[in-house]
Amino acid sequence: MALAAALMLPGCVEQETTLIVNPDGSGKVVIVSSAEAGGLMGGLLGGGKSAGGDESAMMGRGMATSTIREAKGVEAWTDYRTEKAANGKTKVMLRGYFPDINKLKVQTGNNKKAGAATSQDNEPTVKMTTAGGVQIFKFAGVGGRDLAKMSESDETKERPTTEEAIKEKMAEERAQGQVGVAMVRGMLGSFKIKMTIQPSGKIQDAGGFTEAPGNLATFETGGKQICDAMELMLNDDALLRLQVTGGTPSPAQEKQIMKAMAGTDKPLEIKAAVSKPQFDYKAELAKAKAAQSPELKALLEEAAKPKEKSGALDDLLNPGKKAATKPSAAPGASKPAPASPN
Repeated sequence: MALAAALMLPGCVEQETTLIVNPDGSGKVVIVSSAEAGGLMGGLLGGGKSAGGDESAMMGRGMATSTIREAKGVEAWTDYRTEKAANGKTKVMLRGYFPDINKLKVQTGNNKKAGAATSQDNEPTVKMTTAGGVQIFKFAGVGGRDLAKMSESDETKERPTTEEAIKEKMAEERAQGQVGVAMVRGMLGSFKIKMTIQPSGKIQDAGGFTEAPGNLATFETGGKQICDAMELMLNDDALLRLQVTGGTPSPAQEKQIMKAMAGTDKPLEIKAAVSKPQFDYKAELAKAKAAQSPELKALLEEAAKPKEKSGALDDLLNPGKKAATKPSAAPGASKPAPASPN
């Protein structure tokens, strides 16, 4: 159930990402994530009863470790904090420093299909270009092209080529996808992605973003809008065919998907004037490294370890795969020790 899998993992998470960018592309990122401590996401991210009974703290450590592990291009992390919010959710904040925004990759809720390697894994979260005294920031995490690619894993090596096989696969994807989207629509009720960018110079054109006081541009979407876009892709024959055959949406089709998901068909890009740096990157970076708490250093060590695939997550995203691929233990072989919780 490819579409359901693409939506399932981020369903209980709210995430706000703020980027403060210098004209040379260096900057800092603040990530605030919130999630329910119990349920599916709680179990997958470490939300269980710890020895001290602090479920929220354990969940927070799991969320922070996941954020750090999945990020690319961050030179140093600091200001790690976790708390239990008034609504009962676990809230985690991290600040990171990056030398080049075009090499920065952070989680933004739906920019990566859970459980599968995709071509988006190596794309920066925001691409910045400079020309003629103008800097353009393009949010690469959400878009018609990206969303269409989410429904099919890059693991798929063979795609249907005959018309009969294509139609059969379309019918299968539509039936499974409709059930999946209906199932997760309720789970995605609290899912929210918010991206805020603060460029060094005055914003000239916010594009599909919303301009806010303080020279900020924000974009926000949620579970309902993403499910609406997924349903559009299931019910539109042309879009579903592209998913099945691995095709690329046309500019008009990208706008169609974006309109359903974001309420606008404008490109998610910002144009701003080039100005002076907003802060001294090297000085703040040095302070950030010096201020790392022992708890954060422990999280960094944990995040640097090879990631162990969650058996529960793998079974969820790949039903039936376990029985077909898991090797039988040799007679007398010892069982591996259980992994330590995050």
